[in-house]
Amino acid sequence: MAGLLPFNDTNYEKVKSTQYHASMKSHAVFGSLHGPTMIERFDVHRAPSFKTKMNEVKSNDTTTQGQTYSEFDKLEVTVGSIDIGAHLVGNDGIVHGGIISMLFDEMFGWGCHDVMNYTSITKDFVDPIVVTANLSVDFRAPLPVSSSVVIRIYCEKISGKKLFLKATMQNQKGTILYSEAKSLFIIVDKHKLNRKTTHSNTISSEK
Repeated sequence: MAGLLPFNDTNYEKVKSTQYHASMKSHAVFGSLHGPTMIERFDVHRAPSFKTKMNEVKSNDTTTQGQTYSEFDKLEVTVGSIDIGAHLVGNDGIVHGGIISMLFDEMFGWGCHDVMNYTSITKDFVDPIVVTANLSVDFRAPLPVSSSVVIRIYCEKISGKKLFLKATMQNQKGTILYSEAKSLFIIVDKHKLNRKTTHSNTISSEK
């Protein structure tokens, strides 16, 4: 991953994240915890360098989902610009570690979405979505409440249906590293996941 840099949103393509989740009133980031004193702003931006690189790869790709991409670990995929309010506390005056992990998880999801859009790795799926298989966070510095942070998502490797991503959480000026994270996401067909969930719920109700 690259070193810390100030964030300038004029260099990125903004995604209408609030509009995307407008109907999801129960969504943790855009529903239940979104608003004054909580997650006050959550803007998602696409990195143009990753889009350009992936379009180049996609145009030359003739394989199926078994393809492995491993040359993009220094490319930024997606960036989140987030305002955190005063009521998401763990220790006094410090943002709860679980909230930080959740914000990473949400931004990793947006990064996966862009990776799926700009490669052919989902060509063998009917209705592909990604699910979190592993998420690891290293906390580097306390994050004060009422802070503005930037989460930068980087693609480490793509192997078959597995997406390996890294991320940093920093302040807007790029002078403080609050935390770093790694994740593994798996591409699945949504209808198959729904069947497994229904089957699991049926077994639980019969116990």
